Amino acid sequence: MRLAILLATFAGLSYSAPTCTTTCPTVPVIQDGGFESGLTPSAGATFWSVSYFVGSATYAITNPGSTNNGLYHAFTAILYPGPYSYGNSSDTLLQTMHTCPGQNYSVTVDYMFNSTASNNCALAVRYPYKTTTGSVITGSGLNVAGEWRTTASTFQAVSSADQFSIAFSCRNGASNRISVDNIKILPFN
Repeated sequence: MRLAILLATFAGLSYSAPTCTTTCPTVPVIQDGGFESGLTPSAGATFWSVSYFVGSATYAITNPGSTNNGLYHAFTAILYPGPYSYGNSSDTLLQTMHTCPGQNYSVTVDYMFNSTASNNCALAVRYPYKTTTGSVITGSGLNVAGEWRTTASTFQAVSSADQFSIAFSCRNGASNRISVDNIKILPFN
């Protein structure tokens, strides 16, 4: 009897299963990836920030940019070992991406080493990978000094605000100017 009353009570109601949707950001995944704003990353001046300084490392927005459609500006890490850095120098360029969890992305970065005299300098493009980070590392000894090259990789977003970074480093007393430009991060299926 109770079942009949219960069924009669809900007879006129419609029911639909709950749905779960993820709203993906509609803004670009990364902002000012070509550094065309011409603004130096500092104190909120751009979407980029720079941190993790070791040695006498610094940075600048330089021109011209990449010969691969880089237009006017590029980011350049200027690396010199400091007196107390044991021959090492580094800094890291960072930006929080506007990503969609579970979405696959491709990342491309144009880069140039000012000097390739030794294989003591490198850049590491870092992106989310499961519960940690993945990276693609390029050493200065694999390149031609002053020549723009492109590196690429893919990743799957972990959150809606994943961290993207490029670490620039030199060791063994080496110094260098390492430039990046045309940073593009695009979704794909």
